[in-house]
Order: sequence, then structure tokens, then C-alpha cells
Amino acid sequence: MGAGPQVQLSGGDHGAERLSATARALYTPIDQLRFRQSAELLVREVIQFARPSPEILARLANQPLVLWRAVATPNHELSRYLALVRAAGSSPLILETRQDWFTPAINPSKRALVKLPVVVGQDRHGAPRVRSVKVAPLFLPGKRRIADVTCFDGTSLIAFHHDLCRLVTVFEPLARVMDARLLDGGDRPKAAYERAFALFTCMGGLVESFVWEGPEKAFTEDVVLPAFEATIRRFGVKPRIVRLLPDGTEADPFWESYPAEVMPFAQHAARRCTQS
Repeated sequence: MGAGPQVQLSGGDHGAERLSATARALYTPIDQLRFRQSAELLVREVIQFARPSPEILARLANQPLVLWRAVATPNHELSRYLALVRAAGSSPLILETRQDWFTPAINPSKRALVKLPVVVGQDRHGAPRVRSVKVAPLFLPGKRRIADVTCFDGTSLIAFHHDLCRLVTVFEPLARVMDARLLDGGDRPKAAYERAFALFTCMGGLVESFVWEGPEKAFTEDVVLPAFEATIRRFGVKPRIVRLLPDGTEADPFWESYPAEVMPFAQHAARRCTQS
């Protein structure tokens, strides 16, 4: 993975003392994860409430651990996620929010999909040395959704990142990626999280790190936490959520950077640049 935060996959990520009791309660430690045999009544109630599509229901029946992101891409976060999945003895499934608005000017995660930060080494202090390569325009006329963004060479942005997954990892998007609309149905955020959390009480689990500070704090407190608590009240069990990133590193840009293996493919796309 190159330089970056040191990761420990067993026994949970230490530093939990810095989390509130409420924050800790959200997560199921990786070494305590169990895919319980759920009661038929619970499964029926969950399906009736969450209304999953047949496609997503079939995938979740195999008890995958789910990552919910704009696009599946082989950054360091994906490497971390796949390592956690292997440690749990589970299988991966990424739900993509392809219909999200393309807002790289205000969203660092979406900006990293277009202007790829590639870790090419370390500086003399041991910190990652990053070189950015732009593969698509950062600014486009009008409102665009991620699914409608095209790279400089005419390839869709989503296809470009899926190709990167095949080229630099063993991850196969065609078999392991689905459109999140099959799950959320276009609901408002709290309703979408309640439906997703309902499914994760008895079908697989979510791999995520929620942020309790900065700009994302309000979303965690106003959307995620109420949906989590509502799920427990409704079904009597909590959803399985595995903590994705070590405590204190959630905002580290390293996780959205790419390993050096990505560089030649990014440079190839950048050389075909016809826009600025």
C-alpha cells in the first residue's frame, strides 16, 4: 500500500477511548463479527420495511460486507476495505451512488476521482509524496451526475475507475459492484439509511467510518445516528457495521490516494487530454 497510516486489522482499532460511548456502539469489532442465522420473522419484517430490489436481495443473501461509495476505485481505502473483508471471512460488495451530483469543487472525495492523488514515494520525514494526475475536467457546464462525466479520452469516469480496479487489483467490478439505487430507491438520506440499516441486521453488513467532527459531524448526528437508533427500536437488534478506518485517521487524505501502480494508467489517460 505504500506510505500512510499504520493499520492493525485484528482486535479492533485501538484509540476507542477517544470515541464517545454512542460512537462506539455503532460498530461491531471485526473480531466479534458473526453472521447470525436470523429468524424467519425478522427477515420477513426487514424485507417488508426495506423493500430491496430482487437483485440486491440476491447479493445480500450471500452475507457480503458492503462498502457504499460514489465509484469503486482502487485507492488505499479500497485496499483497507478488502483486507477487512478477508479478515472477516466474508465477500465484498460495493454499492455505487452513480447518480450523485458531480461536485469536485466542494467534495474532496469526488475531486480525487478526477484529479488522482498518486503516492509515488516518501519525503525525508516519511510522509507520503503525492503527484496528482487529472484524467477529466474538474469543471463542467451545468449540473452533471457522476454517471454522466466523461474522461478526456472519451471513456466514462465510472468505466475508467472500474478499469483501474481490474488493472491494479484482483477486484472485479462486474461481479462485485451494484448501483445503490437498487437499495435506496431515491429516498431522503435518513429514510435511505434506515432501509439500509434494516437489511444489515440480518443480511451482510456495512463497512464504514462515521465522522464526528468537522463538516460531516451534522450528517452523522442528524442522519446516521437517528437511523441506527430507529433500527434497534424497530427490530430489536442493531445493524452490523464494521469500522473501516483506524480511529483518528478518518480525515487523512492518504485513504483517497492511489498506490504507485496507478500512475502509468493515469498518465496514459492524461496524455489524451483535449480539455483543461
